[in-house]
Amino acid sequence: MHDLNKDYYVLYPDNDQNYPMIYADLIPHSTGKKVVGKYQLMIYNHSTMPNEPEYVDYHTAGGEPVISPNFVKALNELDIEGIQYLKGINGDVIEELKLEYYLLHVHKFIKSMDMKKSKYRFNERIQSVSSVESFTLDSEKLSKIPLEKRLIFAMDEYSTLNIFHKSVVDHLNKFDLKGMRFIPVSSWNDNAHFD
Repeated sequence: MHDLNKDYYVLYPDNDQNYPMIYADLIPHSTGKKVVGKYQLMIYNHSTMPNEPEYVDYHTAGGEPVISPNFVKALNELDIEGIQYLKGINGDVIEELKLEYYLLHVHKFIKSMDMKKSKYRFNERIQSVSSVESFTLDSEKLSKIPLEKRLIFAMDEYSTLNIFHKSVVDHLNKFDLKGMRFIPVSSWNDNAHFD
């Protein structure tokens, strides 16, 4: 069987001190669900700001992907199931800085972590994975899902990480997008942000 871990990447922020962390606060909170109808989306700066902030195509704080119109345009060229681009409505980034940003809302969740080959902490109280040191995707589970239904997804076991297929990564790399990097699943670990 083909090892699908070689075909996937984790979306991560670039390691540039001038790129501020930006939060996205979506109401109603819609983890694992498509947002239908009206919503409120606040996009705001983290309290710790660089001296000379540079607003680029990808920012995050707490794992929520905040993307620029250029990032939206690049992704829009592909027909990707399970994602939405929700436009920021409130927050200092939108209202004070007059910038246009979107939440890349990934609502496609797939049970995809190989629990035997991954290193993680399981919280018995909430019956959920609370942290991941490193992970391996379950190629057998994933291969049963058509590729067009797993181009971008969040792991159901640990939804903090957004997983991108290499075909999407190759497409995005054609654009001059700043602020992000794609780390191969096979080399990702919980210290990846220091690399």
